[in-house]
Amino acid sequence: MLLKSCFAVIFALLAQHAVRLWFFLDYHKSRTIIHHRPGPCRQLDGADGGSEDLTVLDNGLTFIASGSYPWTRGRILLFNFSNPFEDAKELPIISSSLNKSDLVLYGLSTWRDSLTGEMIIDKLSSLDYL
Repeated sequence: MLLKSCFAVIFALLAQHAVRLWFFLDYHKSRTIIHHRPGPCRQLDGADGGSEDLTVLDNGLTFIASGSYPWTRGRILLFNFSNPFEDAKELPIISSSLNKSDLVLYGLSTWRDSLTGEMIIDKLSSLDYL
């Protein structure tokens, strides 16, 4: 009798843990695990090198630091959330201090010049794997 009781308690604890994990991972929701707006999730063509940082501006334009793996080429992509069915476009990186062939991006931030209204990528962090 004591063995059956211990088995029942252990089974109840395991079942409780499984149910908590089920709800924690949101498996009880509909087909998608994470609900988001404004529409279905899709993979961006051209952002296949891993994307570490996204900077979203007020007008929906988004800078994406792509190439976060050492075996991919580091790039900055531009995506427009106002027209989400367009693909991301690669922006040219103009810098005299960066070796673009070894660029692995992991950080990106922008600031707006109050006099001209121009958006400038302020911080471009990279890792040197060589």
